[in-house]
Amino acid sequence: MSWLPRVAPQVNTKRPLIYLFQIESPEREYRYVGKSSNQSRFKKEYQTNVEKILAGKPRRERIKKNGDPQSVNNLTYRRVHLLLAIAIQEGWKIKHTAIENVTKENIDAREDALKREWACDLNGQPKWAIKDYSKLKAELLETA
Repeated sequence: MSWLPRVAPQVNTKRPLIYLFQIESPEREYRYVGKSSNQSRFKKEYQTNVEKILAGKPRRERIKKNGDPQSVNNLTYRRVHLLLAIAIQEGWKIKHTAIENVTKENIDAREDALKREWACDLNGQPKWAIKDYSKLKAELLETA
């Protein structure tokens, strides 16, 4: 229940980088560009989040270790997580590639430029709560 992240030949995963998700449904391709300043985000965090979704769990525990409640932002998932979970369940192809290294100073501007260049349709979408997964999946599968 996962995919193997790929690394373009010129990319060093120990340096800040930009990555691209390409998720292929039977009807179309979805794209998401992200940035990472550490290997964990690129290699593990997305798969961990998909595992949580498929187990029906929020992104984080509702209560922090210090007893304070989590923010809504920390409990919800991004649109890319929804598509990845559906892709796993439906057997769609997932390509996750580290495409280039960037400097920390330039990472945000380069990410924005690549979102436009790749016509990414998963970036900037509303976040969603785990309770809405089945409904969102059904809606997406009608149009995917």
